[in-house]
Amino acid sequence: MCERLIMLQKQRKKIGYGLLAALALIACIYLLEKAKVIDVFSFDEKSSVVTDNDAKTTSTAPTAQDSFTDGDRRDIPNRTSDSEGYVKDDAGNIASLPPRSQWSTSQDSNLIVYSPANGSVLNNGDVLIGETSETEKVSFRLIDNISGVIARGEISVVDGKFSGTFIFSTTATIGRLDVFVTETDGKEISNIEIPVKF
Repeated sequence: MCERLIMLQKQRKKIGYGLLAALALIACIYLLEKAKVIDVFSFDEKSSVVTDNDAKTTSTAPTAQDSFTDGDRRDIPNRTSDSEGYVKDDAGNIASLPPRSQWSTSQDSNLIVYSPANGSVLNNGDVLIGETSETEKVSFRLIDNISGVIARGEISVVDGKFSGTFIFSTTATIGRLDVFVTETDGKEISNIEIPVKF
């Protein structure tokens, strides 16, 4: 009987220690949840509803992301280093236009890029040409699939037309040209995304 009593006391101690350990674990999880280090008890799922605050793209090209946000203000410098490419501003001088079927137009129709065409091969020395009546400058960003941004800046709009000559180098084979208008608060509008090859 005495052995049985001792055995029961040992079992009660084990059960007591087990309950204390379980309570300590629950307390730790609760504190981590409160501190927003982990998210165990929340069952909210991301909404797939598009709101007015969601950034929109005019491109039909596939992307690595399924959604975009407005993000923070981004400054677009003319050149950030000697190794980064740029577009030599040709002040809206356009020698000839490609066929209308090759043009890219922003969703709001405020910006048209005549060249380069969607999916075309873009080489150093090729031109960026287009038109807009909404601004005095057009911003651009040339991105490749190896280095990321390889050229960026702004070119002047003269009598509604803009033109410039690409100066860049890359070993990549594919990329994208973003052409857009930058508002005074840094927001990018009238976006055109043009997939290119190198």
